[in-house]
Amino acid sequence: MGKNDYERSKTQKRKGLLCVVFARASMQTSMTIYSNMIQVQGYCNWAIIFYDGLKSYEDEICRKVKNDPKNKIATCKRSAYALTTSGTIHDNVGNEDSHTTSNHFDIDHPPLNETELQQLLVEETSKEIFVEDVDDEKNTLYIDDDDNKVKDLVLNRGRKAIPKSVLYSDLLPYLYEYKRIFLMDEDISLVGFDAEKTMNTWSCSFYPLPPPLVVQPLIAESKQFFNFVGSKAWAGKGVSASATGLVEQQVPMFDAVFFEWFVRRCLSMTKQDAIKAGVDWGGDRTWCNAAKMYAREVLNLPSKYVYCALLVGGTPVHHLNTKAIATKRTNRKEFLKKGFQMVDIYVKLFPTWTILDITRSVNPLDRFHGRKFPKMKGINSTCVAQRNFEYQ
Repeated sequence: MGKNDYERSKTQKRKGLLCVVFARASMQTSMTIYSNMIQVQGYCNWAIIFYDGLKSYEDEICRKVKNDPKNKIATCKRSAYALTTSGTIHDNVGNEDSHTTSNHFDIDHPPLNETELQQLLVEETSKEIFVEDVDDEKNTLYIDDDDNKVKDLVLNRGRKAIPKSVLYSDLLPYLYEYKRIFLMDEDISLVGFDAEKTMNTWSCSFYPLPPPLVVQPLIAESKQFFNFVGSKAWAGKGVSASATGLVEQQVPMFDAVFFEWFVRRCLSMTKQDAIKAGVDWGGDRTWCNAAKMYAREVLNLPSKYVYCALLVGGTPVHHLNTKAIATKRTNRKEFLKKGFQMVDIYVKLFPTWTILDITRSVNPLDRFHGRKFPKMKGINSTCVAQRNFEYQ
């Protein structure tokens, strides 16, 4: 089906860049959204999808962004998979995605992705944070991002959340209109972000070969589980872009045609399991090798084509890390268990795509494995002149 999707895309007149944020409607996330929109004003079309939060905040955010004529809003809406105030899945899911709504969900944040949880483990160990192992979940606490009141938010056996891989389905009505997609977690800040420079880095670092299908900007903060996604790790290396074995879920960017195919043809096969588990750790282990296959079989590109890359020469984004949740160790074990069960499902469905080792083998800075990842030292000026403003 990928070839049919690609051939159809050639007949479609597409806009430039769709910037997407999946957010909990709250004061903290509203301020980040407003700031990000100002930072890339005129460059992004925006899709703001709310998975949870106060309806009053949701309405206010949508009203404010739509009333500013400088903003380009593709959509601002509640997800079809959003959590309701009663804790159940929203009831406006289409028949093709229908599933039982008898299970109750009660959580204020989407599940941590795999690297976020691993990073949290590292941070808690380094800070010697003690999390009391008690039976009463209300004694396990986090600091709410709205009013700093201590509230109960525990990833326990009785709670569920909607993984981002499921929320991607909300974008299907819009993907065909765009060339590129930029997905952001709600705690990603674009302060200082140069969209034009980053798009040129994506377009022209590997010229004359086509741009990679999956990329990500670096992250300014150094406390990342993968050191190679942090900007400090690349300081002084003179690299504009590097091939990589892994692009994280926090801030991926995609060729829109490929991403639509991946969501429609691949993630549709894991959606029900992800909803049931309340977590999905397989997507970012899979999409780079899926892109490799797509480049070879659909686009007929040569083996030297780089399909996944880090935009080292672009500007980094900031990770505000507002999702640092103190969880009970017993619950964390259950969460880890379900996460790896999802990885097993991806392995069964996509055995040649799903990466098992996400430590050294995917790292372009690893002394041994890094040799297989091409690193470009500059961007082609002819390419920049041709492609400049292409994504506005």
